Amino acid sequence: MIRAVLFDMDGTITDTERIYNNFWEESARELGYDFFSKKDALLLRSLNHKDSAALLEELFGDRVDYHKLHTLCGQKVDTYLEENGIPLKPGLHEILTYLKEKHIKSAVVTAPAMG
Repeated sequence: MIRAVLFDMDGTITDTERIYNNFWEESARELGYDFFSKKDALLLRSLNHKDSAALLEELFGDRVDYHKLHTLCGQKVDTYLEENGIPLKPGLHEILTYLKEKHIKSAVVTAPAMG
């Protein structure tokens, strides 16, 4: 019997992972990191700052300034979300309605914000 459902935020409730991925890559290109790929952006998904910085150092050494890249990416994401809103995953309203109708508790569990 299901007693509760826990939801992660990014990629489950909000459709923001793809936005972050696009802006990681775009920001890298703007900073001259032409070797940084979409695959590299995907590797950063769900990592905290410390682990993201360590991963980029492991992959690229001192060729990437993580803090500069992170700041630019964060600015781009913030601007995009301010202009376009935060997109929700398809089917979210339906599943929340279903859970409410069935008196199944739900909660959001997620990592701290990027900034």
